[in-house]
Amino acid sequence: MQIKNGKYRIRNYNITDYKNYARLYSIAAVESKEEYLGISPKQIQLRSECSGNSFFQNLFLVEKNKEIIGSLFVVPERKIGRVILYCFINPFHRRKKIGDNLFTIGLKHARALSLSTAHVNVCKDNSTGIAFLDSLGFGYVRKYLEMEKSLVGAGEQVADLPAGFYYRCLQSGEEKKLAYLQNHSFQDSWGFNPNTADDVKLWICKTCGSPEDIILAFSGEKPVGYCWTLIDRKKRIGKIYMIGVKPAYRGNNLGKALLAKGLNYLAKKGIHTAVLTVDNENEPAKTLYNSVGFNVINTTLWFEKKIG
Repeated sequence: MQIKNGKYRIRNYNITDYKNYARLYSIAAVESKEEYLGISPKQIQLRSECSGNSFFQNLFLVEKNKEIIGSLFVVPERKIGRVILYCFINPFHRRKKIGDNLFTIGLKHARALSLSTAHVNVCKDNSTGIAFLDSLGFGYVRKYLEMEKSLVGAGEQVADLPAGFYYRCLQSGEEKKLAYLQNHSFQDSWGFNPNTADDVKLWICKTCGSPEDIILAFSGEKPVGYCWTLIDRKKRIGKIYMIGVKPAYRGNNLGKALLAKGLNYLAKKGIHTAVLTVDNENEPAKTLYNSVGFNVINTTLWFEKKIG
């Protein structure tokens, strides 16, 4: 797809764009106060290889004089009928109706996939972005908190499990077990899209991770909880990506123990700072994270539009 808007051209991502897109992605991460989300050209290449054709079909770029100045990544989640739109335009090229054109393309693409709801996530301080979404008919639906904790000199966290439970890392070939555990742990969570074994493999690949970054808690032979960590060794930042416990096993402090185990794992990998994201309405999780020293560093807002 190619659309021209004056001197600007909107087109799909291609395999030669990885360096320029990585540069734009890093600018976006800084502006959104999520510098730890910056990405290298090598990681962009890896994501495109892992995702196959979907990466090329769902990523739209805005080009001017061979420079990538904007992007819209359309992430379809067919099982729950929604699409997530990630949009960024270089500050020097804003207020030129580029965003309107990108969203027109993105929403049309989503409708063609028979999706009924569009979601967009923006920083709470981004008044321009919020006003733009309002003009397109998006309404506020949810708030999420970005939190961080220093691991420097923090010491080892107490990660003891109750009697009858034990830890081990995910092993290759167990992706189906993890997907099953995820789907049961988050079945009532807002915005959760059920996963398959292939989804788990894909995400490990896209994040340059490995199965050992995912810690499982077992009761006998059954996996009943997990802590999934992501690591940026160059920046010495680690993310507690997900912590989940099957509903039948809650109330045993498994979540607290898994969090401690995950933080210890990150510290042993030389990580200096741990970050995570939590739904503002998840009071038990917020209480847990506050209790071990996590502090809020940013707040993001989710907006929704019905498009079906």
